Amino acid sequence: LPLVARQSSLLQSLYPWREGDYSSPPNLRGQVFLFSASSSPSSYIKLIMRRLLVFVILPAAAICGLLGDVDQGIVLVLLACSCIALAVELLFNQSGGSTKKQVKQQSGHSCLLFWLTSLVLLTIQAAVVLVHHTVQLGTPGEHHEAPPVSAQEKAVASRPPQKSLEIPTGREEAQPPPPPQALAASASAPSVAVERVPPRPASPGLKVKGRTQSSSGSWSESDGGTLPPLDLSLPFGGTLPYTSKEMRTVSLVFPCAEERSNALNTVDRFCERTPEDVLEEIIVVDDGSKPPLQELFQKDSRRLDINPRCKVKFLRHEETIGLMAAKLTGGKAALGDVIAFFDCHCSPNVGWHKEILQQISANPRRMVVPAITDLDLDIFDESKDSQVNAKCYLTFDCDFKWFDDDSDFIPTISGGLVVMGREWFNMTGGFDEEMHGWGGENLDQSLRAWLCGGEITRAKSSRVAHMWRTRDPRTATRYHVRAKGTNNRGRVAAAWFDAFSAVYRGSKVPASSVSNYDHVKKRLHCRPLSYFLYRFRRVYVGGGIMATQAFRIRDKESGLCLTKAGKGEVCDAKEHGRSHVFQLGNVDKSTGKCCSGIRAYQSNDCWDLFDRSGIHWYSCDISGSNGNQQYAWTPDGWIVKGLDGECLFLRDKKLAKKDCGDLKDGEGVWEKANVIEPTEYRIYREEVARHRYEALLPDLPDN
Repeated sequence: LPLVARQSSLLQSLYPWREGDYSSPPNLRGQVFLFSASSSPSSYIKLIMRRLLVFVILPAAAICGLLGDVDQGIVLVLLACSCIALAVELLFNQSGGSTKKQVKQQSGHSCLLFWLTSLVLLTIQAAVVLVHHTVQLGTPGEHHEAPPVSAQEKAVASRPPQKSLEIPTGREEAQPPPPPQALAASASAPSVAVERVPPRPASPGLKVKGRTQSSSGSWSESDGGTLPPLDLSLPFGGTLPYTSKEMRTVSLVFPCAEERSNALNTVDRFCERTPEDVLEEIIVVDDGSKPPLQELFQKDSRRLDINPRCKVKFLRHEETIGLMAAKLTGGKAALGDVIAFFDCHCSPNVGWHKEILQQISANPRRMVVPAITDLDLDIFDESKDSQVNAKCYLTFDCDFKWFDDDSDFIPTISGGLVVMGREWFNMTGGFDEEMHGWGGENLDQSLRAWLCGGEITRAKSSRVAHMWRTRDPRTATRYHVRAKGTNNRGRVAAAWFDAFSAVYRGSKVPASSVSNYDHVKKRLHCRPLSYFLYRFRRVYVGGGIMATQAFRIRDKESGLCLTKAGKGEVCDAKEHGRSHVFQLGNVDKSTGKCCSGIRAYQSNDCWDLFDRSGIHWYSCDISGSNGNQQYAWTPDGWIVKGLDGECLFLRDKKLAKKDCGDLKDGEGVWEKANVIEPTEYRIYREEVARHRYEALLPDLPDN
């Protein structure tokens, strides 16, 4: 609330004065609405714009969903408080006046009531959410039972991606009951008529160690006692085995919103470079394009829409409701053995499908990401000397960051390019049907995979070029989402962060708003987030994302501390603030453990290039490959920059560097001050101990 108020000049709109400016007109009542008796035209215009922002533009944008993740409730609270504060201006200024004392009194009354009213309204809002959660979902402190892990999963998790085209065979397991129907479409999404695959017949109930599962997939306890943290002998739900299953056909799903020629070229390239016996269909989901994409295909000389080899199908939303809804529409309509979700501006290399099909055949619960390269729009093909990306990791502010290392397992997908088995897509529920707009679905889908019995790998030989949003006007977005905006990151955190919800650094949503996840989590016996973090402990602990310590960096000689502000600024040791706190980060390649760099606490930025202007910050390379981010803290207290052998020290209260041999006695010696254990690491340590991962999953890979 203070951040929105400060950055949007909302407080200034409550009263027309700024500090040091007391040239208000004789009668302040004229300024309550959109009028000003000020003689300055610029002041008049500024006042009108501020009032319009608060009372018209900002609420309208929130209601129409144009503010993205910003909750419209907070904007409406601001509007209500602003109206009350303006009423106070009327009450306390019946006769007008322009003295310095009167202005300060009126400003103070208005501002004070603004914050008091905000506090009351937000308290009421929190109470309503708490009551709703208690009535609908049980007591606020109630937790779902910790999910089980199958014995077979350990073997699957430790098995590397197959390099051969032969499909391995293995012991067939008894099939648990079938999955329920795929998630129903959101009420706000337009209906699309699609062909449905008939469900398999239900199998009889399945008993597993003290539990009974009915044909509907629900579980009941038979012991009546307190549940253990995890029972690692229980299998996941669903119908897919953990052994191989040959995948032959691919349904390509392209979510397209105002993509125009990009859509035509994408369909053309995939049609041309996918064998006809492998290509089941190309599903173009037109997310509100105007004119409709099908009309563009009909006017195009290539006539891809009627080319029998391309097998193009069109599904259309009359209004643009966002990427996730478009993907869900296409995924539900798909008929191939696997579903390939690709952005509507991609071009594959010849043979792109081979390793992907082989990997999913080896494990039907596997999601596969191709090698993502750069698209040259002039030829609509892979750029020469293109970079290759595939891997991301999840941050505690529910974002994703690119990285790379030697492992073929992927913690988090970027979202735009991923392939999975159709049965696995339906078992996991596909996408959150209540997400609108762009972003967040990749994090949700990644956690659904890793926490609910699946895995994600990359296919290095499957190369697909992707168009990135750059300054080139051809790459600009041309669509506007018409559906109500949703806090997608907040939904991911509310659904999956469980014990780590306290360290989510973002706008939160109530747990009751993600109840649509519950049936998937219960049916598949999904695990807590701590399992995901433990599964990738080399990334999260070894890479310093979850630091074991947070501290201030203090110069031992002067007692001054470093701060993130500027490029090597210092502050008094008595000053407080998160910008003054640091942690170690990035893998040390010489040991394979943490740490080789300096990272800002609760941030994704690390010390990087150090030039004449000072030290620069850049997104952390957790793999430890970026030489600019090499800062070794020696046992003697020196901080040595990279391989140049230069040490950091203070010169005129600013960070500098020079050859370590040139340091004077006591110069350039640093110490950790105010050391704490970060909350996220404490929660992780407690969760790992509670679930006994180390003892029960000794062979689980760490990356």
